[in-house]
Amino acid sequence: MSQAPIRLHIQNPIDGALPDFHAGPAIWDAAAARHRDLAARLEVSIGWTRADLEAALPQAEILIAWVATVKETMATLAVAPRLRMIFCTSAGLERLMPLDWLPAHVALLNNSGAHSGKAGEWGLMAILMLANRMPLFVTNQRARIYEKVFSSSVAGTTLVAVGVGGLAHDTLAHARRFGMRVIGVRGTAAPHPACDRVVPAADIDSVLPEADILLLACPLPGAPRTLVARRRLAGDGRPLEPRERQERRADAEKVPTRMSADHRKLVKWKRSCNWRDRIRMNQGTWSRGTTIPTGSRPVA
Repeated sequence: MSQAPIRLHIQNPIDGALPDFHAGPAIWDAAAARHRDLAARLEVSIGWTRADLEAALPQAEILIAWVATVKETMATLAVAPRLRMIFCTSAGLERLMPLDWLPAHVALLNNSGAHSGKAGEWGLMAILMLANRMPLFVTNQRARIYEKVFSSSVAGTTLVAVGVGGLAHDTLAHARRFGMRVIGVRGTAAPHPACDRVVPAADIDSVLPEADILLLACPLPGAPRTLVARRRLAGDGRPLEPRERQERRADAEKVPTRMSADHRKLVKWKRSCNWRDRIRMNQGTWSRGTTIPTGSRPVA
């Protein structure tokens, strides 16, 4: 007696948002061709609108969606009694916290490591731009100031990385290949292959003075706001009053050589992310009742 197919629904960002994150039939068919044995056990639907999502949820056993779509779905999981797995195509899940909305029988997976390659390139670019004072050149060009500015090689300088997970790993490896000394800061002092030294977050004050360049590769809410506060960078150890924080935030916007960029906007989803293969790998183990691989680990 053959098994009933597993119902899998792919929900694209609602109403055409974020086209680089879309997964249409052609993309799914290409992934299915690489995993024909698993594809044969799936009944797949692909949605583009809120109506598509609402129609698919009652029968869906696996849901693949971007983190913002998952957040919108949280309040409607009661209409998805068969749901057993949510695969979030984003690496970060901070906006879904706390996970008190997640039913105990549903596994939530993220796309850990999906951005590592591109983030590593972006991180290396940022390090070299800072070391070669590119923000100053951009500022001077706008002001029509043309003067010689000298800089040194990054070899022998120190990179302190707050967070040494999948987002940071390739950047740290690139930095070491360029001769930089890498110090990692994370929850424990456990060694990391891309770091010369690792300290726990509680000891961050001991390594910040050594940093030539500081890399933040950790969730924005919480840790960076306290671990790397201005009082630490200033070295005076004094907490700032609310008025001082507001004034300094306004001053930061006026810093001539300040440049802001979001690494996420540099990721071409269809070329760099392998979630289609990961979900097939996880679907296979899940359907057999075995442990889900840690490459896309359950977070609840």
